[in-house]
Amino acid sequence: MLGIYWYWKWNGMDGMNGHGDYELVEATLNKTLRDLGLEYLDLYLIHWPVASSSGENKVDYIKTWTSMSKLPKTKVRNIGISNFSPKQLRHLISATGVKPAAHQMELHPYLQQSSWVAAHRALGISVTAYSLLGNSNPDYRHSYPPSSSSSRFPSTLLRSFFSSKNKESAPPPPLLHNNILKEIAERRNCTVAQVALSWNIGRGVSVIPKSSHERWIKENYESLECELGALDLVQLEEVGAKYLTRFSNPSEKWGVELFGGLDDA
Repeated sequence: MLGIYWYWKWNGMDGMNGHGDYELVEATLNKTLRDLGLEYLDLYLIHWPVASSSGENKVDYIKTWTSMSKLPKTKVRNIGISNFSPKQLRHLISATGVKPAAHQMELHPYLQQSSWVAAHRALGISVTAYSLLGNSNPDYRHSYPPSSSSSRFPSTLLRSFFSSKNKESAPPPPLLHNNILKEIAERRNCTVAQVALSWNIGRGVSVIPKSSHERWIKENYESLECELGALDLVQLEEVGAKYLTRFSNPSEKWGVELFGGLDDA
């Protein structure tokens, strides 16, 4: 049976709602519910493990997490995090005793983070993937500009706002144009996007592909029917090792350390 799962992110970099006191957290939640016309959220996330307070990044996310844990269950059923590092996750749990229900992070064939995903499984924390198509996401400045191309996304990559340890001197090819993924897609009678989604789903990761076009929404949903085999998984692992790249990394822009201790940091 299908249903709608409502979630929202607490944006600690937003001047309106930097990390902080319970009253501020509750007031912001109430505003979110009013704006969305909802009575409750299924999941409320801390968007980033950094925060602004009077223009300075000095407010610990622990204070926000503690406040979020006190929100009434009638308004928030679960709380979670996004973009935390291993050290930050350990600190969060040890300081509060409250384990996140979910952790949302960038995951795709170019950024697989298999050991990090496995660590969450061992802790009983659900993992949700965003940027599922890597550098094919047109919403990021480093991604693709508008184009009249009939393909799902055009093929020009703007070089900025990403961190990479890939073995090539140039940025990786657009994920949707990667020859290995195209080979797998042809072998499995799927699209490349469906291969990328199916790969994450197959390792127990929740996926949240974004589209406003009926065609792509249908294609994304049909990724549930795209079954990958052992050879496919080996090839995908090789792709990840060759093109290891994170496409959403504002560390330098914000002047803070993010993703420390992860394989792409």
